[in-house]
Amino acid sequence: MTDDNFVPTEIIYSAEVDIMPEVKIGDYKRMKVKPKVASGKVEPKELDLAFEEIKKIYGDQYLKVGNFKDEDALKEALKENILQQQDLQAQSDSYDEIIETVLKKSEIDVPEAFIHNEIHRMERQIEAQAKQYGMTFDDWLKREKKTHDDTHKEWRDQATKAARVGLLLG
Repeated sequence: MTDDNFVPTEIIYSAEVDIMPEVKIGDYKRMKVKPKVASGKVEPKELDLAFEEIKKIYGDQYLKVGNFKDEDALKEALKENILQQQDLQAQSDSYDEIIETVLKKSEIDVPEAFIHNEIHRMERQIEAQAKQYGMTFDDWLKREKKTHDDTHKEWRDQATKAARVGLLLG
């Protein structure tokens, strides 16, 4: 029999895949998290800083841009905006604390591939940011005086946590 007539009779194939790990959440009904509440106050210094920033950006047109009748109306709008931002930050902080509390009480065995994927997602994020400044990821690494291995080691804990959160919220 020649090689031209060779027909395989058996094909052996193996693959290694990660499956979704089991996520064991502690008794979340007994977890106590006190919601964060915004102060509801705007410091005069903070308001003045925002007001000066608006004037700096829009120059003499700063009142016309938002159709404000006078500086007091603009300051009132800025104050409302700052209060809304405080509320959103308080909600975000509460959410973060809930996630942290549930993570501490949960058992999640994160597959190495999940951590690896998170690290590469972080890499792509830095790469996109660097590109906005006309740099490559390698340029960024040189500027930071790091190697790929350095960043992978530095980012591992953060990537593990992100993967745990992803699996938890699944």
